[in-house]
Amino acid sequence: MVFGRRTLAVSVLTVLASTLASNHVVESLAGPLASNPDPFVTYHDGWYYLTGTAGSRIPLKRAKTLQDLKTTPSETIFTNTSEPGLPNEAYWAPELHRLEDKWYIYFSARYTGKNERMFVLENANNNPLEGKWTYKGLIDPTNDRYSLDGTILQLRNQTYLVYSGIGNGPKQNLYVTKLKNPWTVEGNRTFIKGPEYDFEMRDSTVTEGPAILKKNGKVFLTYSGSACNTNHYSMGLMWMNESDDPMKIESWHKIDHPVFQEDAKAHAFGPGHNNFFKSPDGKEDWFAYHATTTNKDGCSNRVTFTKRVDWDANGFPVFGTPSEPGKRYGVPSGEPAVYSNSTLANGIYLIQAASDGRVVQAKDCSYNPNTPTVFVANTKDICQQWKVQAATDGAYAFAPLKGGRVLGLKDCKTDASSPAVTLNPNGKSCEKWHLRKQSNGNWLITSAANADIHLQVGKGTTANFATLDKPQYKLVRLE
Repeated sequence: MVFGRRTLAVSVLTVLASTLASNHVVESLAGPLASNPDPFVTYHDGWYYLTGTAGSRIPLKRAKTLQDLKTTPSETIFTNTSEPGLPNEAYWAPELHRLEDKWYIYFSARYTGKNERMFVLENANNNPLEGKWTYKGLIDPTNDRYSLDGTILQLRNQTYLVYSGIGNGPKQNLYVTKLKNPWTVEGNRTFIKGPEYDFEMRDSTVTEGPAILKKNGKVFLTYSGSACNTNHYSMGLMWMNESDDPMKIESWHKIDHPVFQEDAKAHAFGPGHNNFFKSPDGKEDWFAYHATTTNKDGCSNRVTFTKRVDWDANGFPVFGTPSEPGKRYGVPSGEPAVYSNSTLANGIYLIQAASDGRVVQAKDCSYNPNTPTVFVANTKDICQQWKVQAATDGAYAFAPLKGGRVLGLKDCKTDASSPAVTLNPNGKSCEKWHLRKQSNGNWLITSAANADIHLQVGKGTTANFATLDKPQYKLVRLE
């Protein structure tokens, strides 16, 4: 049985709006959008929702545009202490699905000393950030073995759970099983496919992170091959006809090469664990995925990106290459304008010291997180350009066009010793800034987390935000 309409997921992209004085708005995105590995985005009733892996808790945020997700803080909607007897660690890869007019979150977790199993939460409120999340328990208590990354397939009045798990050997395979209701398995699981090609067996024999996309009379299933601690982590693709039975292994056809993989020139490594979502007007297919931006980062520093799916002449999806961090591209069709306010128009700016004309950039133009900011001579190089975006709380975020992260206080410490660095975006106040225009046309830039901390031209080439002095800046708009 089908439990209700599922609004498919979105991704976490960065929407950049340049709001000109003429009210002409140029919309674009630039990743990363969030710091979550295993991202899942869905669009429902005019809102994007984003969740992903965050330790022993499940985070959730919502925004009207993908870009606004970058400056919106997450709320913790469930933790390992929300109820007695819960699994106590590794709350991985949560997915938010709308079934039978209720919200369900499928996630994996583990008890100390055991490996991962899949669990379900339920919320009857139309807004999943409100109401109560009820723990529905282990989704398949009769199959007590390693399993994770569950996702939903709805086909011909039947709902299925597709997930990654193990059988009698060490390989991590893909399985499908019917659901009797959103939290209960019906019958036995069916093996779909397992690791067999080189790209699925780098470091570990893994196929995980399944995602479903239905179009052109076919069911497309993407997955990630190999382990996340290798740059070779990448997306594979299999498919079946919509008229076939997903519980039969012969229904599924698998492509023998990755369809989305690392691109060192774009500073994109280990891209994968995606999900799909529709644009607000329903005309485009998009996917969210994680990647690292530096070589050999392994499973650390995985951040969220989004990208549009294209289609070839045979009706198959084309994923292209991963997005370069900070590079701008078009927004999903049907999106409203990104949030703006009257203090300063969204756009691309130089942050220039009024005292000597030097400008701020990430040291060595680095893509790495936690990179110090420095002051250099103004050449208008792309490394010196910042996407300035208003947040709904009245503050602003500054994201470098090279690297795409956000300017904030190191370790989110709000004391006088906190230097300015580029951070993975989480929407926290330590990543945002208040702007106050002075009578001479210059600006004061203060931390949204502590108004006493001003952006200051420090000694040498270090940009020192940890100061009670009040230096002034020119915000020079480039576009």
